[in-house]
Amino acid sequence: MKDEDVHLNLLSRYVSNEISLEEIEELLQWINEDPEREEILRDFQETWEIAKNYPENFKVDATAAWVRLRNTMTEPEPPKKINTRLIKKWIAAMAIFAMFMIGLIWGFKHLYI
Repeated sequence: MKDEDVHLNLLSRYVSNEISLEEIEELLQWINEDPEREEILRDFQETWEIAKNYPENFKVDATAAWVRLRNTMTEPEPPKKINTRLIKKWIAAMAIFAMFMIGLIWGFKHLYI
């Protein structure tokens, strides 16, 4: 088990009061190392409090949950097509302009100097 998983397991056992004193010390040390972990503990405690109100024979209808989730999801927009024809025209125009300028500079340099 990864270190993070071990601590998440300790968190769940902490909120359910199924943890030893040594494990509490380890958990508190882990929480004190990073302030964001206090928020994780609060989330675990809130979830535990909400879950206590559910009956023990509570069953999740995964199919209905998936359908609800799927209905809220939207299809990503297809990427916009780039007008390559316009880009090619601009490149051609810039190439013609560059050739014109090079010719103009060459002409002045060789004809008038």
